Amino acid sequence: MYGKKTVDTDYLYATARIRAVEAADSLHEKNEKMLNAPDFSEAVSVLLGSAAAENINSGNYQTVLDGELVKSYDLVGSMLGDNPIMTIFKCPYDCNNLKLAIKSEIKGVKSTDMYYTFGTVSVSELENAMHERDFSAFPKNMAAAASDALEAYSKNGDPQTIDIVIDRACLTDMLEMATGFGCEYLTNIVKNKVDSYNILGFIRCTRMKKSAEFYRKLSLDGGTVDCGNIISAYENGLEALAELLKSSHYSSVYDTIIAQLAEPAKGFFSNVERRLENVSSARVEEVKYIAFGPEIPVSFLITREKELKNAGIILAGKSAGLETDAIRERLRV
Repeated sequence: MYGKKTVDTDYLYATARIRAVEAADSLHEKNEKMLNAPDFSEAVSVLLGSAAAENINSGNYQTVLDGELVKSYDLVGSMLGDNPIMTIFKCPYDCNNLKLAIKSEIKGVKSTDMYYTFGTVSVSELENAMHERDFSAFPKNMAAAASDALEAYSKNGDPQTIDIVIDRACLTDMLEMATGFGCEYLTNIVKNKVDSYNILGFIRCTRMKKSAEFYRKLSLDGGTVDCGNIISAYENGLEALAELLKSSHYSSVYDTIIAQLAEPAKGFFSNVERRLENVSSARVEEVKYIAFGPEIPVSFLITREKELKNAGIILAGKSAGLETDAIRERLRV
């Protein structure tokens, strides 16, 4: 489906519009001002303007941020049309919705108001897929994984199985689509996501004292760090993982693991997660001076997701009364 390699000149119009949007609306600059705002209310006003901020509170701001992300997706989608870039970026939202739908059915609860509304599969299509047990609206690996997850859960009763099976399938779909699309930059971004999945899975499984065989089944090939090497390191624990990452572009994760081994502290998993996200978002700098091409909408979406996540972190911190420096430590860079 996505075998055709990209042609840079197809993105001249999109590049021009995105550069104009970036110049007119810098979320990074707004976040800096939000950080220095005296309280939650002022921070929201910086983000949305005083009039729009009147009805925003600590209980509903995430819905507003999701709405801002939808606008970004709609903007890029209006330029690119039916383009694999949009499908790849929306895959994780389809994945979360699918996991939620399966777990909701198992528990016998309704979760309609908790679904993301900007995946490639609409909420109504998702609900119909669950009812008919026909998941063909999803990318092929996720479609197969939905049935596999339901079957596996019926045998072992472990809801974690649902997450493992569908998360793995989602990344497989993303990697296959990115590779077929032919944009090396996008492929490398997805490979970073595979690395993050494997590394965070390693840490989770270590904490839960899962066997090496369990981790082997969970892990996924295709990242920049050889999956076989990570699996081999598993039996020797976090120190072996750290050593494996020491000379890679995940050296900051190495530092975090070593610090944790020397002096265990709360927030270790979140710190590793943040370091991994920082590696991915830092790749935006690689294409900063590219004149035009698919890299531009890709880097734009990466940046918007990061800055909106940072806006959420800032608003959560302001709502909790945290000091500016404490909030800044939690931001993605």
